[in-house]
Amino acid sequence: MKWSALHILLFFFSFLSFAQAQSGKHTYRFYKDFKIAQPECGPDLALAQAPGSCAGGTIPGLFVDDVLPCGVKRFVYQNNPNWGFLYPNSEGLVTGTYTIQLYLKVTNWSGSRTRIIDFSNGSLDDGIYFTKRGAAADRCLDVYPNGIAGDCPFFNTSAYYLLTITRDGATDKMEVYVDNTLFTSFTDSGKNYVGKTGVPIYIFRDDKAKTCESGEARFAYLAFHDKYFSKTDVEKSSSDICFEANINPYADFSISPNPTCEFPENIEVKYTGPIPAPGTGYDFKWDWDGAKVISGSGMGPYVLSWDTGGTKYVTLTVASQACGNPLVNRKQAIISKLALTTAVTAGSCETGTNGTITLTGSEGLAPYRYSLDSVNFQSSNIFTKPAGNYRAFVRDGNDCVVAKNVSVQFASDIELRAMADTTVCEGQSVQLLAESNGQSFMWLPQTGLDDAGAREPVATPGATTQYIVTATKGFCTATDTVLVNVAPKIEVTVTPDAVIEYNVPFLLTATSPPDH
Repeated sequence: MKWSALHILLFFFSFLSFAQAQSGKHTYRFYKDFKIAQPECGPDLALAQAPGSCAGGTIPGLFVDDVLPCGVKRFVYQNNPNWGFLYPNSEGLVTGTYTIQLYLKVTNWSGSRTRIIDFSNGSLDDGIYFTKRGAAADRCLDVYPNGIAGDCPFFNTSAYYLLTITRDGATDKMEVYVDNTLFTSFTDSGKNYVGKTGVPIYIFRDDKAKTCESGEARFAYLAFHDKYFSKTDVEKSSSDICFEANINPYADFSISPNPTCEFPENIEVKYTGPIPAPGTGYDFKWDWDGAKVISGSGMGPYVLSWDTGGTKYVTLTVASQACGNPLVNRKQAIISKLALTTAVTAGSCETGTNGTITLTGSEGLAPYRYSLDSVNFQSSNIFTKPAGNYRAFVRDGNDCVVAKNVSVQFASDIELRAMADTTVCEGQSVQLLAESNGQSFMWLPQTGLDDAGAREPVATPGATTQYIVTATKGFCTATDTVLVNVAPKIEVTVTPDAVIEYNVPFLLTATSPPDH
């Protein structure tokens, strides 16, 4: 048969449409529905009652609140006995090569065997089970008809387990992991665990070959992959199960730095989900909440800058071009304008030699904490420190830190000015004058003073004396001096009265007192 250009073109577009429809993964997270997780394209799950004589009741199950091992509280789906899920496999995602993952917690074993998965469309008993062995309450993993595998008993009704069932179509090798531990590996030469396009695969629903092998479990995550998982793949998915089970990563992106503690600053935003670059088959729509786009397109990375600080919201909508399924993710970008103001009260005569530093944070995210060493932060914004230079810090709720230099001084306002030096005669007194705002005074020496504690005492020194006055105001003191010179007395000796004859000379003499 010859292929024309038209045939080739039609084949190409058919293949492209098929490739777009084939996402390679169908994910279900049971957030109050059984729909495929957006933006993936694929079939929804359907509820299915088990065939046979065991009554399944009229209610297949219900959505209940539960707390997953990583602490996330959310709705999960709990099935009732003899009910399970039908995955239609309409696109043939699960055939000879596949991986199926279940994140579940069994809450009721019901019978001695509980069906986990069935590839036979309900016609055969071959499949994977939880099986009772002996009198133990816990269960074992049974890959029927191959038998029990791995630690036994192992499974209880209080823990979530990640079951990974993977098959390599090229070698028919099949492996079953529990969390990141390999429980069994065998060759499925009879192809009992091979899916077919359009043939449903049942999860937790029993077959009609041997009925009443059912149980109750809570489902938080179910995924079908069209590839074989290596041990490395299983270990990665096991370590990421909390994120994968609770967060749809297809619209995930990063913001760095976040928060930003300098303003303004360029911010990088880039797509971090599982869609490989350049994002063929998907549309990426961004909302920047008023940011200026400096560079970037499509999946990114982008470089952005906001003109104002505060909390910004970056929104990404990822939509499949094949089915239009949109997924929206919104994250906060914290653009900090953290500011620090300082107020310093110097040490004073009234308050003491220490000053007070008052720090105030603003324009950030409360609560604010303060420090003078960048290590020890406290909620109080007041520090009492002696005179000196300091580096002050404020840290906000985003762990942003801003620093400023502050200087503490000591301001003494005490004043004292004593009178000028003076001279008095021996035996005389003088009031010692002092101009001061001091609160108390002391004069030394106290000899010759009427009140050594007065601001202006009266001094009657017996000899020349230098008086020192000390004024005190709070924690401050000041001193000054006054020199009081004492001059000796002058003595005059006069002779007795005498008659002086006219025109006869008379001599008047005066004597000085002896030297002291």
